[in-house]
Amino acid sequence: MKERTVLLLLVALFCLIGSAHAATVMEIDSGTADGSYLQVHVAGIASATSLQFDLTYDPAVVSIAGIRKSAGYESVSMTINTDVPGTARVLVIFPDPVTIQDPAGVVEVAFSPVAAGTSTLSLSDARWSDFPAFASLTFDEVKSGTVTSTITPDAQATTVPPYYEASSGSSYDPGAFTLPEDTVEIPAVPEQTVTQPAATQMPAEPALPTTPATEEHPVEPPQPGAPDATPAPAPVAALPIFIAAILLYRRNR
Repeated sequence: MKERTVLLLLVALFCLIGSAHAATVMEIDSGTADGSYLQVHVAGIASATSLQFDLTYDPAVVSIAGIRKSAGYESVSMTINTDVPGTARVLVIFPDPVTIQDPAGVVEVAFSPVAAGTSTLSLSDARWSDFPAFASLTFDEVKSGTVTSTITPDAQATTVPPYYEASSGSSYDPGAFTLPEDTVEIPAVPEQTVTQPAATQMPAEPALPTTPATEEHPVEPPQPGAPDATPAPAPVAALPIFIAAILLYRRNR
């Protein structure tokens, strides 16, 4: 009779163990992409040596701001792989076998906003291993969450520089913009460049040929020595005439 009682107790114990094992759960919280951490909970695992999961999200809506260990599990070893956009693969190894019956957060994930919207947080390939078998066991129930990005497209619009805000017209007019006071001295540079064209008045150099001395003899341009040679033949040509006149005067006398 006692042997039958012991056998029934063993069967009931195995049934309880089987039902506890069937209740393994992994779940991620829902929240807002404001940098706050959302916990990944597990429950129903016994003598666990490790757990792993893939977290997928919409990278067009949010991005991962950080992944860390939850309080009370700082001593665990955690490996993270985020090489694939929109996916974070997490592996946790417990230094000693851990039993977690009630839901408890083991890993925490924070998100940053990318665009307005809501992204589903899906958990896939959720597994854990037990001691001493070290068998890879899948979680019986996996629950997804959501993360909401409250950023608006208007918040990402490009802002006009402060000195453009002083523009008086809606159309683009560079002359309508006023610079800040600390940059008022900048227009002084164009003033310096304006004075440089004043140097172009040096075409006044052509005024050098305006020496009036050369204008007194416009017919005969000054050539070295030539004007002095031409007046000399005038008295020589008149000499024979003068001599002939003297001879005629004496003959008539």
